[in-house]
Amino acid sequence: MPIYRYNRMSETRPQLNPCIIDTTLREGAQAPGVRFGEEESTKIAHALVSLGIDMVECGHPLISDAEARRVRATVAACGAVPVLAHARARFEDIDSVKATGAQWVGIFVGVNSISRNCRIRFEQPVYEVVSKAVGHAKNIGLRVRFTVEDGSRTPWSELVEGYRAALEAGADRLCFADTVGLLCPWEVEELIGRLSREFAGCDLEAHFHNDRGMAIANALSAVRAGARWISSSVNGIGERCGIVDTLTLLANLDALKWRRLRNGHALPHVSKLVQAYSRLMLDRLRPIAGMNAFTHVAKLHQRAVLGDERAYAWTVPETIGRVNSTDPEVLPSARERLINHPEVMSTAELPPRQREPGDRYVMLDDRVVPDARQYCTVRRIPEMDDHGEGHVDAHRHCVDSVFLFIGHGPDLSGLTVEVRLGAETFVVESPSSVFIPSGLLHSYRVLAGAGLFINHGQAGDYDSSLLDPAIFENDLGDAATESRITGDPGELFSLHIRDNKREPII
Repeated sequence: MPIYRYNRMSETRPQLNPCIIDTTLREGAQAPGVRFGEEESTKIAHALVSLGIDMVECGHPLISDAEARRVRATVAACGAVPVLAHARARFEDIDSVKATGAQWVGIFVGVNSISRNCRIRFEQPVYEVVSKAVGHAKNIGLRVRFTVEDGSRTPWSELVEGYRAALEAGADRLCFADTVGLLCPWEVEELIGRLSREFAGCDLEAHFHNDRGMAIANALSAVRAGARWISSSVNGIGERCGIVDTLTLLANLDALKWRRLRNGHALPHVSKLVQAYSRLMLDRLRPIAGMNAFTHVAKLHQRAVLGDERAYAWTVPETIGRVNSTDPEVLPSARERLINHPEVMSTAELPPRQREPGDRYVMLDDRVVPDARQYCTVRRIPEMDDHGEGHVDAHRHCVDSVFLFIGHGPDLSGLTVEVRLGAETFVVESPSSVFIPSGLLHSYRVLAGAGLFINHGQAGDYDSSLLDPAIFENDLGDAATESRITGDPGELFSLHIRDNKREPII
């Protein structure tokens, strides 16, 4: 990936080709409101494998049977890519990891005074607990990553003693965790450099939280200082303010020529997939996958970019699945343009299984009000003796949406429908609303009565809101895909052209 900047030789030699352990399915699953099931975890795992992630971290299987099943499903989905699951320094936690088929266990212990006083209390000395836990994991055939939790607030002597106890018991990798996002990049370089020298020859991993907004900078500093592994998650989701964003990390490592980017064109798709299943939407200013990342508004900028795409871009956008946009939609300034009358949808706009009787009206989308960022359609359902047996095509959206059923009878009654949400089916009487979280497979069919069906979603147009994760079902790293990446970047966007304009696939 070309990077347009003045290059100066660095005085430090970075760890070339650093490895990435993606923890979307463990750390990301701990973000507020996030619940990944087996299906979501499997699809995200496929996406991670397609990006060439070196290891996938998933869950804490002792938590519940459902969590253990989710880890097992992830192991199966990852194939040859190893999976690591979390465990406290307790035998039962470690045994539960082994039972899932995961090849690695991530044992974590806090050894500083804060951890000893308010987190996990042990009857034995903490370093003896570490030694026994690591030894048990090795005895049952697991590889071990050992983490000192809250490492950035742990005195050096205690940090070294904890790591040494783990290494002597057979740990395969050490992980430094800036659990509260405390450190600055220059502190990271000093500390990781010191650890790299202290434990020369041992793989060192770094895990940075983003509480101060420094996670990605800290990750790059850790690589410069000798860290072999970086822990990250898609879109940076995780506890509180999250952690290092996998997609931003991949793009930056490639731009610095520290690690080759594989399937860069898929980055926006992976981001969209995780946004849908986590219900954590990116703000428009987010680098790499944010809507505004390659959108140019000032006339001077637009003219310059049309002449040379490098004028106001740090890289060739197509290499990371984006395109320069010089025609952003703008909310109308004239207030009367916010008031509109609906248009009847043409049959060409309807998928095959949505062409049931009754007119459909486009009440709102980006065509009706530019930059509306939401759509609303209304279907008039006529009275019929037989509404048919079939549901409309089951589908998913990458945004939250809602069904509203309104009957023509008294108090809005008089309409009966059947709604599918995931694997479950419900009979619903009007008036009623059905909230559909992003990523949930859903459908409906009319059983009896007449009335109105209203569909509202948080996207500017219906088609762009549809989630199609099929791109990740097969490994995108095959020869055909690689040849596409090295060919004309414009070909990658042939399916995303609308009104004769190439648009970012976000």
